[in-house]
Amino acid sequence: MQIADVAGRSEQGAQSAPRGIAEFIDDFCGTRVATPEDLLTAAAQFQMAADGLDRGTPLQTACATAADKLFETGG
Repeated sequence: MQIADVAGRSEQGAQSAPRGIAEFIDDFCGTRVATPEDLLTAAAQFQMAADGLDRGTPLQTACATAADKLFETGG
């Protein structure tokens, strides 16, 4: 995941990655182009990313929150 790579390289990246994820999710969930299948597929990817990160870190929390929102919107 590109965002995780950036976050791992610097403290600034670690702070901006969760914000970038939230902005992406808001845009993605708000488009008419995204089908429920698209949303659920993205949700699964964000959940896998969250599961692979240390629990409670800002990036892990952002990925888990993104997954929850995508699952809710797509379901």
